[in-house]
Amino acid sequence: MVTLAGETEDEQEWFRHYRVDTLSGRVRAVFDAHTDNPYDIQPLGDGSWLTTDTSGHPVRRTDA
Repeated sequence: MVTLAGETEDEQEWFRHYRVDTLSGRVRAVFDAHTDNPYDIQPLGDGSWLTTDTSGHPVRRTDA
């Protein structure tokens, strides 16, 4: 997973997560981490990841 983040000319922040093949460097697909915070994602190494809900509790997520 690779995260790109930046700012528009009117200072609006943006970010996108991508799945990347680490052997070839090719972008596989846009990755929806189900979070509004680009820093609120913790990959777990088994295809799942953690984010937090609105109350701050961890939520384990998968693509399934």
